Amino acid sequence: MSILNTLFATWALALTTTAEPPTKLAPDPAIVRACMAEGGSESECTQQALVAALAQACVDDGGTEEACVAQAQAQLAADAAAEADGEVVEIAEDVPAAAAAGDPEVAAAQAEAAIAEGDAPAGETMEEAHPGIDPGEYLALLREVLRAQKEKVAERLEEKIAAKQDAKMATMSSVLSWLSLAGLLLLALPLVLRKKYPGQGPLLFKYSAIAAGVCTVAIFLFAQVLLLLRGVQGALSSLTNPQVAVIDATFQVLDDNVEDLVEVGPALIEAPLAQVASGEQDSLPLAILDNVSRLNEDITVFKTIARQFEGVFAMFGYLPIVLTVVAVVLFLLSIKPVIVQIVAMPGRVASGEAQASAVIKDVFRTIGREVLATLCLIGGLIVVTIFSGIMLSFAVQPAIEAFLAYVFTSLLYTMAASDFSKFAVYASVLGALLFLVLNIAAVLVTNVLFLGKLQKICKRRFHEKVPFSAHRRFWGWGSLSLVWAHVLPLLFVTGAQEGVGVLIDSMTKGDGEPPWTALLLSGPAILVFGFIVVFWAARGLAAIRFILRYRPQDAQAAGMPGVETAGARGGTARYRSTAGER
Repeated sequence: MSILNTLFATWALALTTTAEPPTKLAPDPAIVRACMAEGGSESECTQQALVAALAQACVDDGGTEEACVAQAQAQLAADAAAEADGEVVEIAEDVPAAAAAGDPEVAAAQAEAAIAEGDAPAGETMEEAHPGIDPGEYLALLREVLRAQKEKVAERLEEKIAAKQDAKMATMSSVLSWLSLAGLLLLALPLVLRKKYPGQGPLLFKYSAIAAGVCTVAIFLFAQVLLLLRGVQGALSSLTNPQVAVIDATFQVLDDNVEDLVEVGPALIEAPLAQVASGEQDSLPLAILDNVSRLNEDITVFKTIARQFEGVFAMFGYLPIVLTVVAVVLFLLSIKPVIVQIVAMPGRVASGEAQASAVIKDVFRTIGREVLATLCLIGGLIVVTIFSGIMLSFAVQPAIEAFLAYVFTSLLYTMAASDFSKFAVYASVLGALLFLVLNIAAVLVTNVLFLGKLQKICKRRFHEKVPFSAHRRFWGWGSLSLVWAHVLPLLFVTGAQEGVGVLIDSMTKGDGEPPWTALLLSGPAILVFGFIVVFWAARGLAAIRFILRYRPQDAQAAGMPGVETAGARGGTARYRSTAGER
C-alpha cells in the first residue's frame, strides 16, 4: 500500500476528532413571547424567531443582514415544502450550503464548464464549490479533466523543450560556424615563422593558405559531428528530463488517488489544474504548493516550501545546459590534436619533416574516425537513454506520491492543531522532497557517467583500433553497475512504503488526536536516511564508483592482432598521446 493511501486513514481520524457536529438552532423564546404579545399566532411567531436565528448565524459568517434574512426565509420555505413531502428536516447553522444545493445534473454541468474553462473553484470542498453535485459524477469529471490536462501539459512541455533545444542548437551552430572561420588566422603564420625559416616566405605562404583552408573545413566537419550528437540527445531528452518525469508522475499519482481526494477536489486538484490550464504555472506540483499556501495566508511555511521546490525544479531544468557544456568541452578536446597538427604543417613542410598531402590525409582520416565513433556512441546513447527514462519514471512516481502525501498531511495538521510546529511541517515536506532528489540523482548520475565512459571507448576503438573486447570489465561489471544503480531505488521504495505504512498504522491506533510530530517526521526520515544507508550497504555507491573510476585508456591495444601500435601512423599516435593525457 502506498504512503498516500495509508495516510488517508489518518486524515479521516483527525477530521473525526476535530470536526464538530452542526449546532441545531431553536427559536428564541423571548422573540416568540414578544411576537405573541403583539397578537401574533404561535406558529407565526415561532417562524419569525427561526428566521431571526438563522439570519443571525448567517451574519456571523460574514453575510449582509438583508441577504441573510432573505436566505433564511427561503430555507424555511424549502424545509416546509420538504416536510409536506414527508421528509424530516433538521435546521442547522450550515444554511448557505443547504440553501444553495441544486439539481445534481445542473451542478455537474456547471462544474464541467467551470473546470473546462480553467476557472478557479468557488470553494474548497466539493459541496462548497459545486453544491448538489453527485460525488460519483464529480469523481468521473476529475478523472477526465486530469487525463485531458495531462496530455495538454505534456504537449506544451514537449513544445517548450523542443523550442529550447532548437534555440540551443541554433546558437551552438552559429558559434561553431564562426569558430571554423578562426582557421583563416593561419594565413598570418608566415609572419611568425619567417625568422625561423628565412628565404622560404613563398613556401610558407602557400602552405599556410592550405593549412587555413584545411583547418576551416576540419573544424566545420567536427562541428557537424557534434551537432549530430546533440541533436540525438535533444530528441531523447524528454525521456530523461526530470521536470517531465516529475509533472507526469504528479498527474498519475492524483489520478490513482482521486477517489480519496474527491471531497477536497476543488482545493487540491481543481485550483492547481486551473493554474496549469491558464498557463500561470507549468509545474502541477508547484501549483499544488502554491494553492496550499493560499488556503491559509497566515501560514507562511508553505510559501517557503513552495520557493524551495521551485528552486529544485528549476535546477532540474539546468541538466540539458550542463550536458551541452560537457559536449562542447569534449568537442574542443577532440579537435585539439587535429588543430595542433594543422598549425604545425607549414613549419614541418618548410623543414622537410613532413609532406602536406600526408598531413591533410591524416586530418581527414581522423575526422572520419570521429564520425564512426560518434555513430557508435549514438547507438549506445539510444539504448541507455530509453532504459534510464523508463527507470526514472518508475523511481519518480513513488517519490512524488510520498511528497504529496506529506504536503497534504502537513496542511491537515496546520488546520487541526492551533499550536502546530512549523519545524515539523518544514522538515517533513523538505525531507520528502530530498527523497525525490535522491531518486532522480541516482538514475541520472549513473546514466551520465556510463555514457561518458562509452564515448571514450568508442573513440579508442576507431582512433586507436583498441577492440571492444579489451573492455570486457566495463561491458560486464559496468553494465551490471548501471542496471543495479537504477533498480536499487525501486527495490528500496517498495520495501519502505510497507514499513512506513506499518509505522503510521501503529501510531494512529486508538482514539484521540494522532501524534502529529512523530507522524510527520518519521516517514521522511526513514525514506531519506534509509535510502542513503541501503544505497551504500547494497553496493549502489560501489556501482557508481566502478563506472566513475573505470579508465578506458588503460585497456591496452599493443600486441593484439590487427591493432596499430604507436608510430604506425603519425596522426593516430598524436591523437592517442593527447587522449591518454586526458
